Amino acid sequence: YSTSGVVRVPGYNWEQSFTVSANAVTIVALPSFVENTFSEVVEGKAVQVLSQLPASVYIHQYHDMRSEASVVLPVASLGNEYYVMTYKGYQEGTEIYPSEFLLVALEDDTKLKITLGDKTKGGKLAGETLNVTLDAGETYQVQSLLGSTGDLTGSHITGNKHFNVFAGCRWTQVPSGCNYRDNLLEQMYPVSTWGRQFVTAPFANMPYDIYRILASQDDTQVTVQSASGTLQYTLDAGKFAEYKRSEATFIS
Repeated sequence: YSTSGVVRVPGYNWEQSFTVSANAVTIVALPSFVENTFSEVVEGKAVQVLSQLPASVYIHQYHDMRSEASVVLPVASLGNEYYVMTYKGYQEGTEIYPSEFLLVALEDDTKLKITLGDKTKGGKLAGETLNVTLDAGETYQVQSLLGSTGDLTGSHITGNKHFNVFAGCRWTQVPSGCNYRDNLLEQMYPVSTWGRQFVTAPFANMPYDIYRILASQDDTQVTVQSASGTLQYTLDAGKFAEYKRSEATFIS
């Protein structure tokens, strides 16, 4: 639809109106102060998008030659239970590029329970539980502890109300050990939307693709079928399998 609306950062009293034509794109550049840079600190940096008619919303995050993007789910598609999918962090000299995830509250008095998949920059341990309360528009980022061993994949978050989760890495290698790095950003989908059967297709002009399969329940039996053979995994809740394939696969 052709429509109009507003992009707001309520915590900073910032907003910008927009109009967008059907089948076209309007870009709204966000101010630099909305970047979340801390770990385990409550901030008021949520970005709210309000549109008069239905619209698609994406985040595009970039710096120099680094670029990443994610679809942004509408509020009606959100849930109150998530698992985090990210990747190992990276260390270059004294500079740390951590694995990270970000929680965004939609309503006041959102009580969140976070069970960590790895050590955090704030000194919390893998398996430890954090209890955080956020009001509407507040954010809470968690970053992994130093360097390449830190991977927050499998962190489990539940809440008494619906909320948003984004996850990724500041700048890392996929797979670990390759010669190139990029930032990672993706919105997490609530567990209620997950499925049991998936078909994958290989990217063109690539030697292989990297896959991760994450379980939300104990004793999850996973089978990956492809032309080069079958892989089988047994995963408990919050655990994942990673593999590479150069052809289409059927996952069940």
